[in-house]
Formats: sequence, C-alpha cells, structure tokens
Amino acid sequence: MIRTPLLVGTLAMVLGGFVASNTACTATLGKDVDQCNVNQDCTRFAGTNFCRKSDKTCQPLTSSDCPYIYGNHQDDNAVYIGAVISLTGDYGDNGQYKPYEAAVRTAIDDFEKETKGLPPVAGSGGRTRPVVAIVCDDKSASENDNATVLRSARHLVERVKVAAIIGTPSTSTTVAMATDVTIPNGVFTISPSATSDNITLLRDYGPGETSAQGLLWRTAPSDTYQAQAIATYVQQKLIPGVRAKYNLPAQSKVRILTLLRGDAYGEGLNATFRNTPAFTTGIRTEDYRDYNYGTSENAPTQSEIQQQIRDFAPHIILTFGLAESRTQIIPQTEQLWGNLQNTKNQPRPYYVATEGLVTDLEGLMRDYPTVASRTLYTSPSLGSVENSVFSNFRDNYFAFVDNNYPAEKDSIKGRVNEFGLAGTYDSTYIIAYAVTSASSGNRPPNVTGRDIVAAMKNLVSGDVADLYRRRIGVALTTLGRGQSVDINGASGPLNFDLNTGDVAADIPFACLKSHPNTSQGEGFSQDSLLVYRSEPQSIQQGTGTPNCDYSL
Repeated sequence: MIRTPLLVGTLAMVLGGFVASNTACTATLGKDVDQCNVNQDCTRFAGTNFCRKSDKTCQPLTSSDCPYIYGNHQDDNAVYIGAVISLTGDYGDNGQYKPYEAAVRTAIDDFEKETKGLPPVAGSGGRTRPVVAIVCDDKSASENDNATVLRSARHLVERVKVAAIIGTPSTSTTVAMATDVTIPNGVFTISPSATSDNITLLRDYGPGETSAQGLLWRTAPSDTYQAQAIATYVQQKLIPGVRAKYNLPAQSKVRILTLLRGDAYGEGLNATFRNTPAFTTGIRTEDYRDYNYGTSENAPTQSEIQQQIRDFAPHIILTFGLAESRTQIIPQTEQLWGNLQNTKNQPRPYYVATEGLVTDLEGLMRDYPTVASRTLYTSPSLGSVENSVFSNFRDNYFAFVDNNYPAEKDSIKGRVNEFGLAGTYDSTYIIAYAVTSASSGNRPPNVTGRDIVAAMKNLVSGDVADLYRRRIGVALTTLGRGQSVDINGASGPLNFDLNTGDVAADIPFACLKSHPNTSQGEGFSQDSLLVYRSEPQSIQQGTGTPNCDYSL
C-alpha cells in the first residue's frame, strides 16, 4: 500500500531539478509533448507525477485539494480512479486521517492483497492492473461552497483524465460537479450518499445519447424511499406511541413540526414527504406545520426555533437538513423547552431526522444525553440490517484501521455505521468491476466513463457477487470472460435501475446511544432494528435487541 502526501521533501525537489537540467527533455511539467513514455520518465520533476500516455506529458497526480494517492501509482498499468469525499469540515474529522478515506483505502487494499489488481488486458504485458485512488477533499462543501469540489473534480478530469469518480457526499455538490465537470467530459460518477430526487431527474447524458446512458449513479436510494419511511413511521408507530406514552385522548392533537433546509435536499424531501399516502391519509392538516429556514450559515436562528416552538409546541419534530440538526435545531430546542409558556407542562419532543444528523455526535450526546431516548434517524445505507456483506466489510475495515490508523482508530471505527461509509467502499468495487467488464475480451484497455456505464448491465444479473475481499478473484474472472455477476454491497443490495442509475432499497432507522464503548468500535449511532419495507410499505422490527437508548 502506497500513501503519497501532497508535500514532497526538499531532497526530491532538488533531485527533480537536477535531473531535469541534465536531460534533453523539457523541464516544464505538463507543458510539452513527448516528455515521457512511462511513469518512470516523470520522476525527474518535483512532486508525484505520472506519464499521461495520451499526449506523452508528465502530469501531477496530486494537488492542494487532492493530497493523497493509494495504490501502486508508479505501475504503468495502473487504473486511476478519483474520489471527492469529506476529509475536513463537518463530515470529515478535521484531522490527518478520515473514515471515508479509510473506506476507499480498505477497498484498494482488498484488490492489492487478493489479486494484485484487475486482470491483464492487451498491452499490459500479461501483468495485472493495480487499482489506484486519488483522494480529494470537498471540505464538507455541502455547506454551500462548491469551489473546492469543482477544483478537485477538474484536477481529476483535466489533469489525471480519470474515467470515474466516487463522490460527492451531498446532493448539491454532486449536481454541481456532475453538471459543470463530469458530464461534459464523459466521466462516470457514483455518489455514496446523495439522496435527492433531483439526481434522478438530472439530465446526465450528452446530445444524441439516451437516458439509459446516464453518467451519474449512486449507491444510496433516492429520497422518495426516505420520505416514505419517515411518513410511515410517524403514522404507524410514532403518533400512536406518543399518544399512549403521554396518555393523550384519542381525538387530541399530536402536533408535528418539520424544520427543513431551503435547498434541493430539504425542500425536495419535504415535498415528497407531504405527498406520501402515509401523510395524506394519516396526518391531519391542523396537526402539522413545516418551516423552511433557508441555507444561511447560522440557519435556523435561535429566534426562528423559539417562534416555532412557542407558537406550536410540537410533540414530534422532523428535521430535513444536514449538520444543523445536530448543531442548532436539537440543542436549541432542548434549551428552550420548559422555558416557553406553552411547553412548561408538556413532555419534551421526539425527533426524527434524516442521515444528515449522524456526523460527530459526541458533543450532542455529552450536553443532551436524554435526547438519545427520543431520537431516530433514517440511515439508507445502514448495511448492518440483515446484511452479512456489511459484517465482512466491518471486520475488514476494523483490521485495516487498526493497522494503519493507530492514533485515530477508536474514533474512526466508532463511525463505521455512518451513512455513506459502506457506500464509499462499495463504489470503489463497482468502478473496478465495471472497468474489468468494459475491458474484457479484445476491447481497448483505455476505458472511458461511457464504457463504464455500458458495463453496468453486467453487474446486475448472474451469480451473486458479494463486494468482499475473498470474493474478488471469482468476480474478476467472471467479468474478465465477458460474463455478468449480480453484486451485493456492504451498503445493501445494489439493485440498480439501468435507466436512472438509482437503487431501490428498504430504509433502516438508526438510533443513538449516549455512552458508547468506542474502544470496541461502538459509536453514538446504533442500529435500531426498525426497517421500512418498501413492499408492503410498513415498518418492521428485526430480531434481536437494539443497542440504543430509544424508548417509546
């Protein structure tokens, strides 16, 4: 496993300049043709570079936004893929190592250890092709800053010429990256956690192409399923549960307040939620209110939350947003509750949140531990629900983290159930398998994004192929013969609709634990064992005892 940081030592810079000044080739990185034939020719330049064979120029693999490379990048048969994920910001750790980066690394390590890469193809000299990931930061740009995402994507697409990118975490940045960079350049993109219905509706194909050739895919189900899950849970479980717990008369109101983020994610989720059968038939209009708090940095403000609580005194609060659910909505509600006149004699509210709640819960649990007994959130990629592939991934991920992140291992392992983490791992496999299928037989070894799209049909039928290290060899052999497999991911069954790039899935609910045992990899987020089954549109309880504080 090779980890290459952005900054290169002074010695490398000196040697790079010395060698360049003593060769016949130009010393201007990436500016002149015929600089190289193989990657080794580019070592004379400072930095971590490779030979871009299409124009025989030496190009940088890293940038200030794309600091890490994982895999044997020096091999001329390397298959480069990009990853634009959260390394810093609300969805990263703000430290040197990150959980999502570790998920990509674990997958790259799986291929390296199990098969040394993808099968040989024409022109590879009979040698395997290492899978190499260039990992870029989005700086958790879901907070309305697309600049970093676009810089990262342009480096991957324009400099490295990758055919596929993993990311980004959010709908807004995924749409921005796809619209501005990846779709115009024919690059396949797969997001592990963007859930908005806008992804499905986005025109992700070029002139003269059909919708079946769309370049934007995702491992997370669309918000249609998430909205149905929340509405069904509120109707079938939470309203009658709150009524019974607080001895409310059958005809009394159970008031529901939705606080929604004013972007494609929050507004789209709320619109879908209000159109579900569970809402239209099970929630009385006079018992419901929603409030759009916009997208400014401090939204919603304390005064906005205070006004909504004072005027409505909800028994149930739904949050359709991102980190503000954790940083503002729940803490400020808890602070205000009991101090406002109409809440003095009313029990504290129950919360139902979306997956945006889950990151960095330590502060919330430390300051408001009783919230854990009243909070559930949807976790579309919580692979631990009846999914042995997730268990294999978790064990493999934990072992990799123990060996490679000794100082941060407890915090990283404690976030293993986070939404999108298993999907990040799965996405790395999906790209590698699709590249193998696209380059099988006598096809050219240089695979494009549209080649990958065409190959996705070979990942949805045939013998089941769990995305797990021990199954890589059989899957690659099958795909290398031009045959198909039916992939099953750590994030859940990956039943892709080839026309939309979406997956259909049941939606599990996660719960909170106020005092986790992080030394055992147990975080604040836990599996509640409650699952919304899209067929027959009901909430079902799994077997076992939930390891959480939720009480209803």
